[in-house]
Amino acid sequence: MLERITNLGYKIAKIPIHELPRDKLIGVYAKRSAEQIIKDNVVYAKRKGSFGAEVSGCVDQTHVAVACLRYMGIEARFVRWAMHSMAAFSLGGKEYFLDPFANARYKESPIVELKGEKLMALKIGKKIGVYYEGLDANDIGLDYRHFREPSNESRKVKPEK
Repeated sequence: MLERITNLGYKIAKIPIHELPRDKLIGVYAKRSAEQIIKDNVVYAKRKGSFGAEVSGCVDQTHVAVACLRYMGIEARFVRWAMHSMAAFSLGGKEYFLDPFANARYKESPIVELKGEKLMALKIGKKIGVYYEGLDANDIGLDYRHFREPSNESRKVKPEK
């Protein structure tokens, strides 16, 4: 099953990324369903955003990843940490991230096993503090205005130390 999920991550990473100007991105950021993203066959992004960060397309990719995992019968969660989104899921008693963006950007496997840690940053290698976890971007309160920190406090998770 992990091989199928890895291949899914590679396929999601290949969805073309289309850069939009800020005024147009505001209208679609974190608002499209996985079905709409797949139908449009495009992930929207904006490089070097006006708020000092890059809108990379990870939200769209994560929506597709979560929907596909659920279609495969795997309970998946939308996770947002440090302005990055990815899908989290359990399989065989182990926790994993599915992060197509990591594959597209860093040419790494889109799956990362969490090996007992609460959550691990993909490239940073240190424990994550507060993160948000829910059904999708809307569920955690993520939108263009709340890019840095989603607004749904009930979806905030503070790992034990």
